[in-house]
Amino acid sequence: MLVKIGKKESRYFLVNISGDRRANLDAVKALCGGTHVMFSPAEKACELTGCEMGAVPPFTFDSSLTLVLDLALLEHEELVFNAGRLDRSIFIHKDDYLKVASPMLAQVS
Repeated sequence: MLVKIGKKESRYFLVNISGDRRANLDAVKALCGGTHVMFSPAEKACELTGCEMGAVPPFTFDSSLTLVLDLALLEHEELVFNAGRLDRSIFIHKDDYLKVASPMLAQVS
Protein backbone atom coordinates (compact mmCIF):
# COMPACT_ATOMS: atom_id res chain seq x y z
CA MET A 1 0.00 0.00 0.00
CA LEU A 2 1.25 3.47 -0.82
CA VAL A 3 0.05 6.39 1.24
CA LYS A 4 0.59 10.13 1.00
CA ILE A 5 1.13 12.08 4.20
CA GLY A 6 0.23 15.74 4.60
CA LYS A 7 -1.64 18.22 2.43
CA LYS A 8 1.29 20.45 1.43
CA GLU A 9 4.23 18.09 1.87
CA SER A 10 4.20 14.93 -0.19
CA ARG A 11 5.82 11.96 1.51
CA TYR A 12 5.23 8.46 0.28
CA PHE A 13 5.28 5.18 2.21
CA LEU A 14 5.15 1.63 0.94
CA VAL A 15 3.19 -0.05 3.73
CA ASN A 16 3.20 -3.85 3.65
CA ILE A 17 0.39 -5.74 5.37
CA SER A 18 -0.99 -9.25 5.07
CA GLY A 19 -3.54 -9.74 2.31
CA ASP A 20 -6.18 -10.83 4.83
CA ARG A 21 -5.93 -7.63 6.90
CA ARG A 22 -7.07 -4.05 6.49
CA ALA A 23 -4.77 -1.07 6.74
CA ASN A 24 -5.26 1.15 9.79
CA LEU A 25 -4.85 4.59 8.23
CA ASP A 26 -4.96 6.31 11.63
CA ALA A 27 -1.99 4.16 12.74
CA VAL A 28 -0.09 5.07 9.56
CA LYS A 29 -0.87 8.75 10.09
CA ALA A 30 0.40 8.59 13.68
CA LEU A 31 3.52 6.65 12.69
CA CYS A 32 4.44 9.14 10.00
CA GLY A 33 3.49 12.28 11.89
CA GLY A 34 1.01 13.29 9.23
CA THR A 35 -2.18 15.27 9.31
CA HIS A 36 -3.79 13.62 6.28
CA VAL A 37 -3.46 10.13 4.81
CA MET A 38 -4.72 8.89 1.48
CA PHE A 39 -3.91 6.18 -1.01
CA SER A 40 -1.51 7.32 -3.68
CA PRO A 41 -2.81 7.56 -7.26
CA ALA A 42 -1.94 4.45 -9.29
CA GLU A 43 0.22 6.51 -11.65
CA LYS A 44 2.39 7.78 -8.78
CA ALA A 45 2.66 4.27 -7.31
CA CYS A 46 3.86 2.96 -10.66
CA GLU A 47 6.34 5.84 -10.98
CA LEU A 48 7.84 5.16 -7.53
CA THR A 49 7.92 1.35 -7.73
CA GLY A 50 8.15 0.53 -11.42
CA CYS A 51 5.33 -1.98 -10.91
CA GLU A 52 1.61 -2.06 -11.51
CA MET A 53 -0.68 -2.01 -8.48
CA GLY A 54 -1.10 -5.50 -7.05
CA ALA A 55 2.37 -6.59 -8.13
CA VAL A 56 4.49 -4.27 -5.96
CA PRO A 57 7.05 -6.27 -3.97
CA PRO A 58 7.81 -5.29 -0.34
CA PHE A 59 11.05 -3.51 -1.27
CA THR A 60 11.82 0.07 -2.21
CA PHE A 61 14.44 1.21 -4.67
CA ASP A 62 13.44 4.89 -4.57
CA SER A 63 14.82 7.09 -1.79
CA SER A 64 11.58 9.10 -1.66
CA LEU A 65 9.62 5.97 -0.70
CA THR A 66 9.81 4.83 2.95
CA LEU A 67 9.29 1.10 3.56
CA VAL A 68 7.02 0.00 6.44
CA LEU A 69 6.27 -3.61 7.47
CA ASP A 70 3.27 -4.45 9.63
CA LEU A 71 4.28 -6.23 12.84
CA ALA A 72 1.61 -8.88 12.26
CA LEU A 73 3.67 -10.23 9.36
CA LEU A 74 6.43 -11.18 11.79
CA GLU A 75 4.15 -13.91 13.17
CA HIS A 76 4.98 -15.92 10.04
CA GLU A 77 8.33 -17.59 9.37
CA GLU A 78 8.03 -16.99 5.64
CA LEU A 79 6.76 -14.01 3.64
CA VAL A 80 5.18 -14.47 0.21
CA PHE A 81 4.76 -11.60 -2.22
CA ASN A 82 4.41 -10.73 -5.88
CA ALA A 83 7.68 -10.42 -7.76
CA GLY A 84 6.85 -7.26 -9.68
CA ARG A 85 4.41 -9.26 -11.81
CA LEU A 86 0.96 -10.62 -11.10
CA ASP A 87 1.88 -14.14 -12.23
CA ARG A 88 5.06 -14.70 -10.15
CA SER A 89 5.55 -15.00 -6.39
CA ILE A 90 8.59 -15.06 -4.14
CA PHE A 91 8.90 -16.87 -0.82
CA ILE A 92 11.47 -15.49 1.64
CA HIS A 93 12.27 -16.25 5.27
CA LYS A 94 11.28 -13.27 7.43
CA ASP A 95 14.78 -12.90 8.92
CA ASP A 96 16.32 -12.73 5.44
CA TYR A 97 13.73 -10.17 4.37
CA LEU A 98 14.39 -7.98 7.41
CA LYS A 99 18.13 -8.15 6.80
CA VAL A 100 17.87 -7.20 3.13
CA ALA A 101 14.99 -4.68 3.20
CA SER A 102 15.51 -3.01 6.62
CA PRO A 103 11.90 -1.78 6.83
CA MET A 104 10.41 0.40 9.53
CA LEU A 105 8.38 -1.94 11.78
CA ALA A 106 4.98 -0.84 13.10
CA GLN A 107 1.47 -2.07 13.85
CA VAL A 108 -0.43 -0.63 10.86
CA SER A 109 -3.21 -3.18 10.32
